[in-house]
Amino acid sequence: MFLTTKSQRMAAAAAAAAVLVAILAVARNGAPETPQPAAGPSRPAADGLQPSGKVASTRISDSTLTWMNASMPQGMFAQMDPEEVAKVPLPSYGHPAADRAMLLMDCKDFAESGDAVSNELANLSGLKPDDPSVEMMMFFREVQGARCRNVGHVDPAEVDALMAEAAAAGNPRGRTYVAAKALASSMQTEKDAQGNMSLAPVSPQARAAARDMLELARTGDLEAIGRAYMVTSTDRYGLGDPIASAAWKLVMAQDRMSPTFNPAPPGEQPPAGMSPADQALAVSRAREYFNACCAKK
Repeated sequence: MFLTTKSQRMAAAAAAAAVLVAILAVARNGAPETPQPAAGPSRPAADGLQPSGKVASTRISDSTLTWMNASMPQGMFAQMDPEEVAKVPLPSYGHPAADRAMLLMDCKDFAESGDAVSNELANLSGLKPDDPSVEMMMFFREVQGARCRNVGHVDPAEVDALMAEAAAAGNPRGRTYVAAKALASSMQTEKDAQGNMSLAPVSPQARAAARDMLELARTGDLEAIGRAYMVTSTDRYGLGDPIASAAWKLVMAQDRMSPTFNPAPPGEQPPAGMSPADQALAVSRAREYFNACCAKK
């Protein structure tokens, strides 16, 4: 039976709150992506390794996806009003300016994705009409549309200003955003007299930002965790450390929905050539990092 009254729909939203908040938190950070380490003296530029520039995200395991589907039986979202769910507060980044900036960026992504995503979801719905996960994606597309309806054009300068305000207040999300912009400057290329392209020298600001990422990663900020992996994977910032790099990569591979550390996530392999002793040390360091940044207290 469909829930047709506002109070019934709101009751359904409340009953599903744990599932919704978990999904919203996952969906807000986008698809999992591993930033690649920059080339440095210990890693030839021929490797072509560059940072992704996107927020890093740890993985969602098959067991978590199975749990999500079990928690969302077919037809669940048809019984709910996206306008009401859009009113459910997203997890806060700890400062109102950071929260607003992240919403603006979410809405910018939503607007730019436009018909391409909507058409893809429509095709998926036709191929898998009874799949709760497809229903979920279509539903939250509507929710995001409701969240962004009154946002309008997003000015990147406004986002920068909001994040700078949050950073000035010591907010990890704001500080990470500002540090990431400083790091991005170190990835600019320049041409020498012979016409060869190479990375520009690392500025003192970029080196300071790289050091900040190691601190910010311990706060649990997903982008900072990815950047910590990046800056320890190269000697370019004076922070190259194979053990730390492998450890942060292992942290990135953790199931975000799990409260405990997994020393061997599915599909994750130790760096080529790393000795068993160093592998064990990397796992131990990753457990330490995970307990500091990401374990559910």
